[in-house]
Amino acid sequence: MVVASFGVTVAQADTGWVRNSSNPVLVASSTGWDSGEVFGPRVYYDGSIYRMWYTGTTRLWKYRVGYATSKDGVSWTKSTANPVLSPGPSDSWSPNFTASPSVIYNGSLYMMWYVGGQQPSDIYYYTFSGSLGFGLATSRDGVIWTKYAGNPVMARTPVDAFVMFDPWVLHVDNQFKMWYTCGNGALLGVCNASSPDGIHWTKIPTAIFKGTGRGTDWDSGDVYSPNVFYDGHVYGMWYSGDHYVNQTFSVHQIGYATSLDGITWTRASGNPILGPSARGSWDSGNIDEQGVVQVDGTFRLYYSGIADPKQNGPYKIGMAESPAGFAVPELSSPILGAAVTVLFIAAVQVFRKRAPLEKSI
Repeated sequence: MVVASFGVTVAQADTGWVRNSSNPVLVASSTGWDSGEVFGPRVYYDGSIYRMWYTGTTRLWKYRVGYATSKDGVSWTKSTANPVLSPGPSDSWSPNFTASPSVIYNGSLYMMWYVGGQQPSDIYYYTFSGSLGFGLATSRDGVIWTKYAGNPVMARTPVDAFVMFDPWVLHVDNQFKMWYTCGNGALLGVCNASSPDGIHWTKIPTAIFKGTGRGTDWDSGDVYSPNVFYDGHVYGMWYSGDHYVNQTFSVHQIGYATSLDGITWTRASGNPILGPSARGSWDSGNIDEQGVVQVDGTFRLYYSGIADPKQNGPYKIGMAESPAGFAVPELSSPILGAAVTVLFIAAVQVFRKRAPLEKSI
């Protein structure tokens, strides 16, 4: 399938993902802290209520984390307590922005890893030149959060000297594992780190997943925003990628890859699984910064979209539902000493895809 968007022909695999007719499902408020744009959804479904954590801004690049709830995953109500996570005081490590949360739940406690920094910026968030790092916060209800006194729990090093964003944390084999967007030059990639406690992290010193670098491949440029899952045997990753049409703009879409160890990845033959809509739609420019949740045997992919690829926003949040052929096994794992079903925010549970995937890139 091909989609014509702003004079650019965008190739998309006919993967069967269906956009919701009510899209966009979450938009910027008319006034207040998230009146500029909303993006980066992280969704959890507990069997009756959907919970979303998202990043919002006034377009003055003061990023904060918001919270919303829904009974059907389509009609959302923003919390009156918003924003639920804000920058610290001027003498803290993150006085200017908090964004891009990754949350896991152990049955009694939510743990959130988030991006913070010291340098405000008037350009797109990937190009912050300030001191970026990841902080940790915990919550009993997902609304009232307590920041770890020793933040940041992860600071920049040469592999991510340009940017650190989009942390995604799993708890596997009694270890916390993190995949995140990193950059130390012109292009973004995916990096990996591990920790025994979610506080002290050891990074792999090079990016583990990069753009193909092959001409007009849909993900030849940047790859970022990893959503990683583990079914006990195989890792799966939804990710955002782009290719540069010219020096003016790039096209961003969403793809999928698998791995036996979480480090070496094989792209799926059906990529990209979701791309921009036809011109004139709210998401006809770019889509990226996705988060996936399993609901009653299907998957819902919440994504960030814009109307014009030549602009950086404003972002809105939409949702698409998976095609047939996905199954979600139950998996239990001890987190913080408690044996509970693992619930991953924006990817609530691990999964197995029944359809075979390509064995080579």
